Amino acid sequence: MTNRKRTALLMNLFLFPGSGHLYLKKWISGSLIALVCVLTILWGSLVFEMELIKQMNLNGGLSVLFTHASEFAKKAFINDLKAHTLWMGLLGVIWLAAALHLFACHAEASLQRGKGGCRSPESADKT
Repeated sequence: MTNRKRTALLMNLFLFPGSGHLYLKKWISGSLIALVCVLTILWGSLVFEMELIKQMNLNGGLSVLFTHASEFAKKAFINDLKAHTLWMGLLGVIWLAAALHLFACHAEASLQRGKGGCRSPESADKT
């Protein structure tokens, strides 16, 4: 694996899904992966905010929110735990799938050029 591919894989794993694809100038796949990831984060935030507004309305409105914000956030998170687990799991799957897609593209490109994953003993003797 070249330094460029390794950098792209690390960018996908530690920076943001799709950033490694964009680094390798795979514009369409990188943009789609990043878009799906951003939409997943926005969906999870929206679900949490809707539950927070519901908790606020049940307990007295906006004036109570400022004095007991942490309690409302805790109740909102606990009441909608399935949705939070779902979107965090989905985000993790997207993150790993982006890295695996980049790794699979690298392996496929290596096989198409005739460079298998391991060097044969004959090629090792020639170098």
